[in-house]
Parts: sequence; C-alpha cells; structure tokens
Amino acid sequence: MATSILMPKLGMTMTEGTVEEWLKQPGDTVKEGEGIVTISSDKLTSEVEAPADGILLKVIKNVSEEAEVGESIGIVGQAGEEVGEATSTFEKEITEPTAEVQEKAVQQVEQQPEGHQDMKGPQRKRRISPAARKKAKHYP
Repeated sequence: MATSILMPKLGMTMTEGTVEEWLKQPGDTVKEGEGIVTISSDKLTSEVEAPADGILLKVIKNVSEEAEVGESIGIVGQAGEEVGEATSTFEKEITEPTAEVQEKAVQQVEQQPEGHQDMKGPQRKRRISPAARKKAKHYP
C-alpha cells in the first residue's frame, strides 16, 4: 500500500515548508527511516525520512516548491503499484460533533450539582498545611 511522505512541522509556528533537494529519485529503492528529501522552513532545514520500505513512486512537490504542513510531497510504495490522484494530497478532516455527542455533553452539564463550577469560586475546598492553619489561628 502506498504511503504519503508528508511535510513535517519543524517548529511551533511553521505552516509551510520548501522542498530543497530530493535525495532519491522516482524508481529508487528506499528503506524506512532513510533520508529521502531535504526541506526547509523560515528558520530550519531538515532531512525527511522515508515513512516505509519500498520504492519512491512519485514526487508531488519538486525542488523549490512549497507545501503546507501535513501536505503530501511524495509517495512511497511497492513496485508496480498504481498511484491515483486521491493519494497525492493530504486532506485534513474536520468533523462536527454528532448529535449524540452534543446531547451527552448537555446531559453532563445538567447533571452537575448546584454551585459546581469546575472547583472555582467560593465552593472550592482549599487545602491548608498544618503549619499554615496554626499560623492562621493567631491572625484573625
């Protein structure tokens, strides 16, 4: 089964990266963990490792092309494997909560005891060390 080579997130603020150099060419054999492509962001340059053993089937982003974090930049698979357009890009799935999940959340909120506010406010029981309790008795 073909495996996408995804643009990694090198830093907290990285949103896209640039392909600097392909270390392997389509048709070359690759081993999992072996460097396959060099990418760069605003601050860092890094080598991306092959996600699986196989053959580099397709290069989706060429040298100097940019890709968003999580976007497919290449595909590794087995010899003779067909690679369609469906596997050439990584699509982020954003799922809406189902009606069942929403109903369960509403029930949990309704079942909270009166005055319970996630342990905030005057209802919260505070822990006091014995030394602090003793000292507090002397100061009204």
